[in-house]
Amino acid sequence: MDASIEYYDDVVIERYTGRVDDDGNEIRVSVYEGKGLLQISTMSSNRYDGFEFEHEPLVFIPVNDRLFRVNDTVIVTTLNGRTLEYTINNYESIKDDVYEELNDTCIWLKDGKEVF
Repeated sequence: MDASIEYYDDVVIERYTGRVDDDGNEIRVSVYEGKGLLQISTMSSNRYDGFEFEHEPLVFIPVNDRLFRVNDTVIVTTLNGRTLEYTINNYESIKDDVYEELNDTCIWLKDGKEVF
């Protein structure tokens, strides 16, 4: 059985520092930049309301050595060029002793919006 996962999407996870720049914009630092795999649940009720949408998405990233925080910002650019911005609702690092390629982090997302 081939258990390898293909990570098609580009993922950036940022954290607010609590500081602002001279223009009043909040300053963020990068926590993760790399590949990931966005999955949007089709089991829940999806609703598109203007540019905001509600669903239960999650993203897998191929590392499990990072400490994230609830409300870190997650920006996903999908394979077809769509850019979505979320915040972290929760996350869990996964350790699989049989299939090492499955050692990753699963991040539950909230507050999704499309970025234009």
